[in-house]
Amino acid sequence: MKLYTRNRTDWTKHYPRIVEEAARIKCNAIIDAEVVCLDEKGVPNFDTLHSRIADHLAVACAFDLLTINGDDFRCQPLRERKLALGKLLLRSLDGIQYVDHAEAHGDRVYELSASLDLKGSSASD
Repeated sequence: MKLYTRNRTDWTKHYPRIVEEAARIKCNAIIDAEVVCLDEKGVPNFDTLHSRIADHLAVACAFDLLTINGDDFRCQPLRERKLALGKLLLRSLDGIQYVDHAEAHGDRVYELSASLDLKGSSASD
């Protein structure tokens, strides 16, 4: 089990909680995810993540399935990849969280993320 950044840097040793949970997955998969540290309200806190003081608490928010057991899913429609990812992560994993998919009402999702002051939800991000 390995964790890589988008620049292919091996960060496996930095996030033991994610590695432990990924080891419970009974297949070989490449999952696209964002690593976050959550505050007491469950909101990502990027200052905590970047400070590196809470690496042991970081979780992976999984949003896409790229391959599974050697089968390349990247050319499949997003809906099919998300369905397969949901099945793969069906059991609740403490260190890996499935990110649900919404196809409509993007304006409402944007407004909600802005009201929560989430990263990427304002023009200044």
